[in-house]
Amino acid sequence: MTDTTSPPTPPAGLPAAPAPRPPAAPPGGLPPLRFSFSTPSDWVQVDMSADGPAAARRFVERLVEGQPEGNRDKRREIQVAATFQGTVRKARRQGARMAAFWSVQAEGRLAGASVMVAIRPVPPGLVPKDAASPEEAHLAALERAVRHVTASGQDDGGSVIETGVVELPAGPARRVRRSQVVDALGSRHRTEVVQFFVLAPDQRQMVVITFSTPTLELAEPLAGLFDALACSLRWRP
Repeated sequence: MTDTTSPPTPPAGLPAAPAPRPPAAPPGGLPPLRFSFSTPSDWVQVDMSADGPAAARRFVERLVEGQPEGNRDKRREIQVAATFQGTVRKARRQGARMAAFWSVQAEGRLAGASVMVAIRPVPPGLVPKDAASPEEAHLAALERAVRHVTASGQDDGGSVIETGVVELPAGPARRVRRSQVVDALGSRHRTEVVQFFVLAPDQRQMVVITFSTPTLELAEPLAGLFDALACSLRWRP
């Protein structure tokens, strides 16, 4: 039996007040999948066409504009730029429907996080015919869909820190939290990744929400924020 828990609310002092975004389209050949997903107003939509080192550095330079040179944390700026570049490349590779980036600067130090939302097709026939209830059937179909999607390379790899099923307003979701090392801007950087795999009502498509942050000292409160933002996923008629 799979434990189902509710995600925590976001900690005080971190971005809140999500702003609605339009629903995205599914992969070709499947019926339209309408949903909405919200990010806070201070998260910036990512330009999917700009994924080079120069674009990443320009992004960071805009964030630190006006800061005295002596107050800047160059190592953290490189980490944020690498996260930006990695997010755009991954979003394009996985056919993400949207991606957004958040950053804040305090005492010359940058903290950042990103999110991307993708739609993945899953094969038919995932729902077991001998399930005791519709809820049990959906959970079983969810787990089979997650195995299919991750086997096709849509998870983020790395070392799993925790995994389990959480109950979102959109339905049960497999939540996976990982520690991962990424290569970007000529060096390797450790990031923390939280993914949510949510089976659509038609059980033929899956929404994959991927959050990441290089700001490891804020990994715990940011994981709580990611949980809260995942709750903004809603199916639309």
